Amino acid sequence: MKIALDALKKFLRLQGTPLPENDIWIAASSMEHGSMLLTRDSHFACLPQLRVRWPQT
Repeated sequence: MKIALDALKKFLRLQGTPLPENDIWIAASSMEHGSMLLTRDSHFACLPQLRVRWPQT
């Protein structure tokens, strides 16, 4: 998971897009496992490499 975590941190730093540390860990874990992330947290919208599903409200 270290590789995905480092890649996300680098991507966010280059984009100038701050993201809470816990959200970076969640995104890295989802990427590492190849799973889709189901969330209502808009922070994940800035990560195009992450598969995200936005639930209907």
